[in-house]
Amino acid sequence: MDDDITLLAESVAAAALPDLAHDVEARSVLGSWRWARFLTKPPEEDAELGAALELWAPVAENSPVALPSEVLPLLETYAVEQVSRHALELAATYEVSNDPAGLDEAIDLFRDVVRDTPEGYPDRGRYLANLGIALRSRFEATGDLGVLDEAVGALREAAGAMLAEDTRLPLVLDGFGDVLLDRFGRSGNVADVQEAVAAAEHAVGLAQESDPQFAVYLSHFGDALRLSFEYTEDTAALDRSIEVCRCAVSYAGEADLSRCLSHLGSALEVEFCLSGDRERLVEAIECFRRAVDVAAIDDARSPPT
Repeated sequence: MDDDITLLAESVAAAALPDLAHDVEARSVLGSWRWARFLTKPPEEDAELGAALELWAPVAENSPVALPSEVLPLLETYAVEQVSRHALELAATYEVSNDPAGLDEAIDLFRDVVRDTPEGYPDRGRYLANLGIALRSRFEATGDLGVLDEAVGALREAAGAMLAEDTRLPLVLDGFGDVLLDRFGRSGNVADVQEAVAAAEHAVGLAQESDPQFAVYLSHFGDALRLSFEYTEDTAALDRSIEVCRCAVSYAGEADLSRCLSHLGSALEVEFCLSGDRERLVEAIECFRRAVDVAAIDDARSPPT
């Protein structure tokens, strides 16, 4: 019944005040109603809080003294989250449009969000990760090594800011390892490979086998180990690379199988070059052949663009 009364009241208000978006007084009243309802709800039911903050956001800009003092910090957090969502929308649009102006705006907004979020705030790691991912996209488009360095720093800080039990941490660690390998490909600094191996191993250790990305994490870990061997000549790293890549193939679904097979094939090829074992070469060729076949099937299933 209370929900019906609230919806009725807001419908009446919207009809009587068609310019509700700019009517600060009306938004203040309706926000107070939502806030009062929130205070009577269990803590986990925060829909009323979200509605109150949305109504009160313009009020806070014009007359913050009209609002309960305990609400003001919540409104600051709400404002930052709205900026973050807008930046995510711009970044997603870039993936379709390739408009660099949209990506640049998203990055600027992500930087603002990180700057306005204090250390220790629960979502700071997520905001840093979003910035790092957007910066990597800019690097891929421009080749700017300064941007890549910033992406590495943002994702390193993001991983450090997130709690071990955060289910998003393996994905962030995996992305961190990727940008380190991007930088290694340009700089040749072995320290980047070593840190990438550690990040990838950490991601695998934290992820659940039921995680849809588990095979990807394994495959990236195995490939990082292969690169590590190529520059350190640590044969234990190569042996482990093959072992981990085999495991990745066993977990891979259709979407990830081609990539996992390619990484396994690369590790087996390196093993053949080292040992001359023709069985390794035959297996590597078979992995590459299967990877191509799987990719062709995936392409055939993809809708035309």
